[in-house]
Amino acid sequence: MKDFIYLPYEQAKQLIKEGDVLLIRGNRWFSFFIKKITQSMYSHVGLASWHNGNSGVLEIVEFHMSTGGVSRNLQNIVETRPKIIDVYRPSPRRYDLEYNTDRGVTTKVSEYDGRAVTTTMRELTALPYSILKIGLLSRGYAFGLRFLSNLKVMSDDTAQRALTHVCSTSVAYSMNVNGYDLVKNKADLRTEPGDLAKSPLLNYLFTIE
Repeated sequence: MKDFIYLPYEQAKQLIKEGDVLLIRGNRWFSFFIKKITQSMYSHVGLASWHNGNSGVLEIVEFHMSTGGVSRNLQNIVETRPKIIDVYRPSPRRYDLEYNTDRGVTTKVSEYDGRAVTTTMRELTALPYSILKIGLLSRGYAFGLRFLSNLKVMSDDTAQRALTHVCSTSVAYSMNVNGYDLVKNKADLRTEPGDLAKSPLLNYLFTIE
């Protein structure tokens, strides 16, 4: 990644769009644990959403360990935890090559719909956070336990709704169900914050201070 670009909240607020991805470099004990087991500088992720349109409150829709799926005022979070929230924007269009027996290789174009993605995320709020999924993610890094992983399940790109989530799985699912599979050949329910940061469909813009 390039050097971080820091913008004050009020300036960043004018630039953030519905459905931007907020990747967080947490500095608490559980964040340290997540970053270590996933080999990433990111421990948390959510989506930016305007509660009442562009003139309303800017929120982060997320899955938080203590509360499950919630929407929170982003400004209040930035004031207590500055310089750790990186703003990524999905590419406005994605292009997929597909083979058709009648037409040969064709190009499928998908438009990013931030409102549809955040609406899906809001439908997941109040669902519980899953410590079990954290265990499943960490299992992939333990040599002796890797052999217990079901490769077919881990690589299933089908958008599958679940009754429990962690932050990264909820974002991956909300994107995938709306036509933006951020991490190819990896199941939404096995997606980590670091996986999202590596997605070719996401672009780092700036960090909020």
